[in-house]
Amino acid sequence: MIQLRFNSLAGTDPGIVGPAPFFRIEGPLLQKGEDRAVVGRYSDHYWEIDSRFVSSYESVESVLLQFEGPDGARSQTYGPFQQVRFPNGSCYADRALFAELVDERGIAAGRTSRPGAQWLHRADSSCWPALIIRPAPPAR
Repeated sequence: MIQLRFNSLAGTDPGIVGPAPFFRIEGPLLQKGEDRAVVGRYSDHYWEIDSRFVSSYESVESVLLQFEGPDGARSQTYGPFQQVRFPNGSCYADRALFAELVDERGIAAGRTSRPGAQWLHRADSSCWPALIIRPAPPAR
């Protein structure tokens, strides 16, 4: 199980969402668990969580990341990462830019034909509709 910590724009105490078996970010929607309950929405450089506006969120535990395609196909698994942060529609894994949420205007011609927001993987410039955050197995 994992939790996400949300950092407020107002500087108030951070909020926690979870625990959950995983989180899924599909375009601007942050979803929790198998039922894909929407727990947050991204718009205009901020996340809205339970009527609160937050500038970023981060994993509380060590996690694995994986992209998911529209047909359910998945990328390789990346990680484990000790820190994963999501500021301004970007994903930083252990302080390095891992992926960016881009809309169809931000995707270079020929890279994808799918409409809507996509996660642009910085390592290989591939685009994916969803990014999944899972707990990393315990260290041995």
